[in-house]
Amino acid sequence: MKVALKPYQREAVEKLVWLSEALLSIWWEQEIVFRAPTGSGKTVMMTAFLERFREEEVWDFAFVWVSVNNLHTQSKESLERHLSEWHFRLYELSDIREKLSKNDILFFNWQSVTKKARASNKDKDIEAGDYTNIFMRDNESDRNLPTFISNTLEEWRQIILIIDESQLYLSEETERLIASVIKPSLRIEVSATPMKNPQIKVELSEAITAEMIKKDIVINEGFGSINLLDATSDEIIISEWMRKQQELREAYQREWKSINPLLLIQLPGETAKVSELETREIEKVEKVLREKYNITRENKKLAVWLSEDKTKDVLEWIQEFDSSVDVLIFKQAIATGWDCPRASILLMFREIKSITFEIQTVGRIMRMPELRHYTEEVLNRGYVYTNFWEINIEKWEAKEYIKPRSSLRRSEYKNIILPDSIYRKRLDYNDLAPKELYRQTFYDTLLSDISWTREESIDILRDKLIERGVRFDKQYKVEILLEKTIIWVDEWDGLVKKWKTKVNEDILQGSFDIYIKKLVSGYNKSRSWQTLVDAFYESFENFFGIVSASEIQKIVLTNTDIFDTIVRKSFEVFESKRAANIEAKEKRKVYNFSIPEYESYSEKYEIREYTKSIMNPCYSRDESKNETYFIEEYLEKNPEIVYWYKNGVSKAIYFGIEYNYEWRKRVFYPDFIVQYKNGKIGIFDPKDGNTASSLETRLKAEALQIYIREHSELPLIWGIVIKHKENLLLNSEEEYSYSESLGGWKSL
Repeated sequence: MKVALKPYQREAVEKLVWLSEALLSIWWEQEIVFRAPTGSGKTVMMTAFLERFREEEVWDFAFVWVSVNNLHTQSKESLERHLSEWHFRLYELSDIREKLSKNDILFFNWQSVTKKARASNKDKDIEAGDYTNIFMRDNESDRNLPTFISNTLEEWRQIILIIDESQLYLSEETERLIASVIKPSLRIEVSATPMKNPQIKVELSEAITAEMIKKDIVINEGFGSINLLDATSDEIIISEWMRKQQELREAYQREWKSINPLLLIQLPGETAKVSELETREIEKVEKVLREKYNITRENKKLAVWLSEDKTKDVLEWIQEFDSSVDVLIFKQAIATGWDCPRASILLMFREIKSITFEIQTVGRIMRMPELRHYTEEVLNRGYVYTNFWEINIEKWEAKEYIKPRSSLRRSEYKNIILPDSIYRKRLDYNDLAPKELYRQTFYDTLLSDISWTREESIDILRDKLIERGVRFDKQYKVEILLEKTIIWVDEWDGLVKKWKTKVNEDILQGSFDIYIKKLVSGYNKSRSWQTLVDAFYESFENFFGIVSASEIQKIVLTNTDIFDTIVRKSFEVFESKRAANIEAKEKRKVYNFSIPEYESYSEKYEIREYTKSIMNPCYSRDESKNETYFIEEYLEKNPEIVYWYKNGVSKAIYFGIEYNYEWRKRVFYPDFIVQYKNGKIGIFDPKDGNTASSLETRLKAEALQIYIREHSELPLIWGIVIKHKENLLLNSEEEYSYSESLGGWKSL
């Protein structure tokens, strides 16, 4: 495998391998449904699965990879780049001679093998109802798919069927083809939106955290006052669209990147054929682009990808980061699976009154060009502009990811500048990374715990482990209530019946997994548990000569008191090392904060009827009782306040102050920025009694005090705010404290 996998990708691949082997050992005709969001690297994960599955060297398999449209060709090209070529051979139907050999992979699309003639054609010797593809019909050379598969199965070689974009394949014809021709022992359905419940899934949040895809998608950013039903709204949308493209282009330049952000115009029809209405829309759009922006097909700034009208080789050269193409007109019906990571903006004109947005609706603009997030936050979002009358968002993931609501900064805003605002690009995901650093820490901690020094022989390591109190019992016992029967998990001696061996291994593995996940409960479990598992396995193999996974599991589970201590010590040592590692890699940005012109929100935000919020309308969610009280009783009722702003978090558009906590630098985002009539600026952070007394709040308050001293020229009012009985109290002391006496707190 020529690509380094992200942690969530490695975990998904291991699950695929394990579940495939488990199902194939039980019976034929098994099925796995694998859900992974657009942009998460489905093809890369399936490529890694093929490599890992081959490494097992347990069975003799060939693979059939099927998809829709020309996506199978893209997948084949991707696998050719990333697979170890000496282990696999990749074919299309025209390449096969007799059969599929071990580890061969055959690619084709559903349309090519299911399409049938509507009428007879004597010139092609086709009768009505015959397959149009020669490789699906009997022929003189006997080179067709049914024969290839039959010859493969006759050699006792099993077939694994991989169905890409599986949500688009379901039909009676495809199911009949699978059952009567391909006859797979296992089929793996891969999709961002599968029709069936997935056994293995990658969450959208994991792909965002790994910086594979954009942080969110914004709909109609800044359109608060525009009437989208107006006859000229198309031109208004295009002008906003072009303005946003220029903003993104300038942001890439500040990042020193030669990336030309691509604008997509998507026609909404479900079919590949272009309707008369769509043709008129295209003509109107092309006229505006030509006359106002000098974007035409002739100067190669405009490209088209429609069933009847295609710019030559467009889907190849348009993907280059510095391509001259600024705009692409396409149809969703023929673009499934197409990737162009520089695509950032999507324009959708209405054909119907409303649209339901899901993740796949915006899939073409979700990917990050370089598989990382940028310091310029504007580049970490996708942008949709549309004049649909009504926008609905159905699924939970889409409700959080797609943001159809926006608010604008009020016109009465007078510029607030807070200098030296800090943003730190997050490189800490609260996991055991880098894994090489943790594994070495675990090895050193383990050897130190058993009192072994490098001057001693490695041959005495096992004796040292026994001296430490580790028991090498021949059996690990666990009582499990299963249909009112007690099951004892004993060491497998090779004489146990097959069904009981499987139960033993499953229970042992399950108990070990539960134990490991309990140990890493203070970290991101999905990103950390495999690292700890690897540390156990590799240390036992390297230092004690024990290679059997089940034997290692039994030793660990029999001696949890000892290994609890070793793991805890390793975490303590690792934390100090990890903090230094993160500090060295994190990117820090210092900038002047000003309240943003507009903000976007997901459907989970609701309008609040606040009159002094500088953002109109004011959206909010999950306000604490203290925050609500602070807004309603102080910010809204105080006659000396002109307006207030609810600050956000974790983006380089918000106001942030640096502070130290738990061995590393973090950023504190105070909740509220307030403008007073006398010109003073307020910086406030409401807390309740529990959080007000915490160490972290004290460190934040003292960091804010340092900021105030360093910017004494600014007319600032600041502090931590609490509600005490019916009063609001403020703490602006140099040394922050919170106690029952409320010393240092004064009425706000």
